[in-house]
Amino acid sequence: MQVNRRKFLIAGAGVTAVAGTGAAIANHLGYLGGLSPGARGMVAKIRQELDFLKFKDTVVSQFLTDYEQRVRRIKSDEPLTPRFVHRFLLSTDFFQMGEDEARELNYVMLYHPYASPCYNPLRVVG
Repeated sequence: MQVNRRKFLIAGAGVTAVAGTGAAIANHLGYLGGLSPGARGMVAKIRQELDFLKFKDTVVSQFLTDYEQRVRRIKSDEPLTPRFVHRFLLSTDFFQMGEDEARELNYVMLYHPYASPCYNPLRVVG
């Protein structure tokens, strides 16, 4: 079978389209793939607890990744505590933006006295 320029370009376009779709899916799920099993389970628990707020799974997974790297690994059967939920909210821009429940949350940095001692999301500026 002889490959001409047209077949080569069509095949290349098809491979690029498939790879692009796969990359988009992997990018969307990639954050969850790097988490421990306990942290992956915690994503759903946080989403359920804060169902009145808008945020992407990537916001939670960034928080959990930093938490596991700087504090400790999350166990698979670990319950979601109010303290953990507060730490998640303090790690986002929720309080900095006036506790606006209508806007989508963004991850800022891990709120933890030893991991980021100078970060204070409750400080009033100005």
